[in-house]
Amino acid sequence: METKFYNLSNPQKAIWLTEEYYKNTSINNVGGTLTMEEVINKDLLEKAISLFISSNGSLRFKLDLSQKEPLQYIAPITHYDIKYIEINDENELKDISDAFLKEPFETSQSFLFGFIMFNFKNKKKGGFIAKLHHLISDAWSMSILIDEIMSIYSNLLSNNTIDINPPSYLTYIESENDYLNSEKYNRDKEFWENIFNSAPELTTLSKKYNNSIETSSEAKRKVYTLNENNTNVIKDFCKNNKTSPYTLFMAILGLYTGKLNNTDTVILGTPVLNRTNFKEKHTMGMFISTIPFKIDIDFKDTFKEFLLNLNKEQLGLFRHQKYPYNDLLDSIRSKYDISNNLYTTVLSYQNAKNNRRNSNIQYKTVWNFNGNIAEELELHISDLDDNNTFNFIFDYNINKFTEDDITNIYNRLFYIFNQIEKNPNISLEDIEIITPEEKTNILSEFNNTYKDYPKDKDIVEIFYENVLKYPNHTALVYEDEKITYQDLYKKISAIEKELIKNDVHFQDIIAVYMPKSIEYVAAILAILKLGAIYLPVSFNYPEERIKYMFENSKTKLIICALLFSLTNIISEINCAVLQKLR
Repeated sequence: METKFYNLSNPQKAIWLTEEYYKNTSINNVGGTLTMEEVINKDLLEKAISLFISSNGSLRFKLDLSQKEPLQYIAPITHYDIKYIEINDENELKDISDAFLKEPFETSQSFLFGFIMFNFKNKKKGGFIAKLHHLISDAWSMSILIDEIMSIYSNLLSNNTIDINPPSYLTYIESENDYLNSEKYNRDKEFWENIFNSAPELTTLSKKYNNSIETSSEAKRKVYTLNENNTNVIKDFCKNNKTSPYTLFMAILGLYTGKLNNTDTVILGTPVLNRTNFKEKHTMGMFISTIPFKIDIDFKDTFKEFLLNLNKEQLGLFRHQKYPYNDLLDSIRSKYDISNNLYTTVLSYQNAKNNRRNSNIQYKTVWNFNGNIAEELELHISDLDDNNTFNFIFDYNINKFTEDDITNIYNRLFYIFNQIEKNPNISLEDIEIITPEEKTNILSEFNNTYKDYPKDKDIVEIFYENVLKYPNHTALVYEDEKITYQDLYKKISAIEKELIKNDVHFQDIIAVYMPKSIEYVAAILAILKLGAIYLPVSFNYPEERIKYMFENSKTKLIICALLFSLTNIISEINCAVLQKLR
């Protein structure tokens, strides 16, 4: 029989781009562990899993990478041998599950799923671990997988008739092709391009911001579980204000990001289900796509007004959710000459619950983390179980955040919620993002830096005395980088020469527009050594504010980082690029 090949759907294409960018990683693995409150019949469970695989063509997709663009085809299968193990305890199960999920798939003409069955040696418990590639599954599909496998397994145990006839993902691929050639596609395109009718600003929650593209996807997970009382407080607030937990925390996260970045426009990524009818909601496959949620903030508004506006905007975005994000990104990049993504933070709300009525077996599920993310930070608000608790799951890039950073973000988000829960009509400009505990530390501890110093000398004189006294001692530490007094002196002297070449004199105003670094401090000391005045300008400021600062301060020169052009901001000001001195 001739093999039939199919194009990737738009959600699959987005996954494939990520796969290509982060080669040989587990970034696109999804999976979890199901544990039953009884010993498994491994033969029947293996049969149940095999029946599920053989009846779902999308699970048996394999990739053909011999062409310019990847194609997929459904490979035949009659029986799938599943590994079976016996384990000692929950810790061993977690270790095995984590290791299994972190193993990358071989994507060329290999099956993109894997299963392990297990029993506990000394307990009446057993189950299975499932791992699927994102090309063939999203989180919703994982819930379908659990429902269907447990239903088949229960029927096999009871000798009941098995009737499996799931809808096909091929129907969705066909509808995707129709959509791309439809008027709906054109209307969606117009909608999104109207939203992004100016160059978007990139915001971040990381203190380690720089303009380079992050190439490492290595991440860790931090989970916070709310108790039932706090969960009910959130649900009651949402009910009283006619909103959802998802929209509420989109508003809180957007406001926090705006205040932290000193901007009134924030873009957050958010996954959307993208299943528009009954059949699609019961189809295994990759449907979910991510849309950029652009949040405009008027700090004069009350939080209630802000939330109401966000509710309305959300409805519009979801009506046009089918439009491929990659098409929008290509359009924006061509218009505004940018290479980065539109967002660094993703917020998702997960509430797909398993239909336990399909099985009379008691079981629990745990969703495993693959140890990688494509963005700086992903916050998942999970409402998957029926125990009336919210889990706040933070997946964070370890090159951008520490665990303490994540704890601070979590505390700040809930400090914002506490303020609006007490007064939904509080003005956005009056909402504080620094917690009372942080304020105490800043005012009482961190600010307690009193130390005697020679009051007849300025900082430059004191620095040069230390260069002579302690040339090989550490003068400055930034993150993992250290520099001695002697080496810092060399950097300062090199920048000083460059400033003199550019005719910098006493009392001239010099802007420092570069990422925080050792070079940042060197630039400031070089400016002060010449008797000039330095003007710090943050990358996170809105473009109009930067323009205003340069023009109204009568800045003579800007020290900035390599590859960061200011010509579009204010062309008449010279820009000394000092990256070569690093």
